Amino acid sequence: MTTPTMTYTIAMPAPHTHLYHVQVAVRDVVDATFDLTLPSWTPGSYMIRDYARHVQQFSATDDTGRALAWRKVAKDSWRVELAGATVLRASYRVYAYELTVRTSHLDGTHGYFNGATVFMYAEGRTNEPLTLLVQPPAGMGWQVITGLTPAPHLASDGQAAFVASDYDELIDCPVECGTHRLLTFAVDSKRHSYCYLGARQRG
Repeated sequence: MTTPTMTYTIAMPAPHTHLYHVQVAVRDVVDATFDLTLPSWTPGSYMIRDYARHVQQFSATDDTGRALAWRKVAKDSWRVELAGATVLRASYRVYAYELTVRTSHLDGTHGYFNGATVFMYAEGRTNEPLTLLVQPPAGMGWQVITGLTPAPHLASDGQAAFVASDYDELIDCPVECGTHRLLTFAVDSKRHSYCYLGARQRG
């Protein structure tokens, strides 16, 4: 995998609010404007949905923290005026309180998210490698489980880091954060993991 040009960061500092805090950082931007779009579908469930209705408090800056102007150009798409910036950092929050396999959920017991419901994609740059940083709430002992490739050398304190070859891989690997049980086993020398939340403990 080549060096990632995009980094997605997702945090959940106050799980009881059901709000994920998301940032998308994109390097090497060259155009006058840059579009970010939230999908209206989830891999494996292609009915058109309105995930963008859960997005709140969108903002954008360059790498120095200078605010960049933006406007919505569709119900699920945000256009940022770069004003000469070569690095874009877009931040927003996503309300997540729907517990299904195709959506996202966050409360005091766990955080579960499908990437399509929380991660905007950069128009024209979905084939580039990227990094995902996951920040569980402090002091709650939550683990982070996903099918993405771990990259602990990219993580800061309290974070879990992963890499994906492109946007499609990112949103095809849901993430579960919590105090779930994790079982591992091997089949034909291949390691498999199975995690579940809420099962009654025996013995």
